[in-house]
Amino acid sequence: MDTRPQPPQLKLAIIGDRLAGVLPDVAQRRISAAGDALAAEIDDAIGDGVLVHPPFPRPAPRHNGTLARPWLFGGAAVFNLLGLPVTQVPLGLDRRGLPLGTQVVGAPGNDHVTIAAALEIERRLGGWVPPRAG
Repeated sequence: MDTRPQPPQLKLAIIGDRLAGVLPDVAQRRISAAGDALAAEIDDAIGDGVLVHPPFPRPAPRHNGTLARPWLFGGAAVFNLLGLPVTQVPLGLDRRGLPLGTQVVGAPGNDHVTIAAALEIERRLGGWVPPRAG
């Protein structure tokens, strides 16, 4: 029997406490079921290991660069919404001097595993580098 803590249901931004009563019950159940299915799929993918996933679909956006473009932070937010441990790993700079990195995602309660994997990735790939002046 799996004794690991189970991730909470995915709660989309539109289903906050203030809006929960606005949507019909059937819509709330469908969203909740989709969140449960996503949590199960990610849990199956991670298993006892980790998932290495980009936090953004491109190099780091400029400050406030994700406002009105929520699809840009979806890769980072979904794991947090599911309550999974995530460790960000710096991987240097791109051609324009913007930071690059990846995130290591683990099963609930496995923060120590994501940290250990992140440290090894950082050690092998060079990790953080200071930004260029200018």
